[in-house]
Amino acid sequence: MLQVKNLNIYYGRHRVIINASFKIQPGEIIGLIEPNGAGKSTIMKTILGLTKFTGTIIFNGQKITPTKHTALQHVGALIENPAL
Repeated sequence: MLQVKNLNIYYGRHRVIINASFKIQPGEIIGLIEPNGAGKSTIMKTILGLTKFTGTIIFNGQKITPTKHTALQHVGALIENPAL
């Protein structure tokens, strides 16, 4: 299960994601549908521990922080453009 509570993401002093919260149960498939520049990729990068944030992210019962990503050791992701 993935649980995101009050996620805030900043670029410098500018808050680009404000208090995003959602929960995804095991087996569910979801899609993020928003216009370009709305923050879809930013949210995904944050869940993967690639950007700093405030709020809470819990994956399979383990908390993910900007410096602790142990819960993601078996997670793979491809965001935006694939690299060669």
